[in-house]
Amino acid sequence: MLDSIFERRIRQEDGYNVFLDIPEKEFYQVYEDLNENTAEELLNSFLEYRQDDGRPSDIAVKHNKNTHIVTINAKLDYLNNGHTEQHDLPHYLKNS
Repeated sequence: MLDSIFERRIRQEDGYNVFLDIPEKEFYQVYEDLNENTAEELLNSFLEYRQDDGRPSDIAVKHNKNTHIVTINAKLDYLNNGHTEQHDLPHYLKNS
């Protein structure tokens, strides 16, 4: 699923705004509910998968039923970040 995510970033003075677009079919194969908690879990897993040390905040999620896309938007901060410790991804997010 993580390889199916389309990522866009917009540089801001104090970090980045990141947008993750996920096909709704793939999102709902893994998650039952579309809410802030699932968005945060997926965003954190995506950042770990990409070995990205950004610290997300202001996480929002939207579902466009016309385009069948789930979009997660967040602010990423990189200032004064330590290196993120590596973790194994949950099996359901890895490609089989």
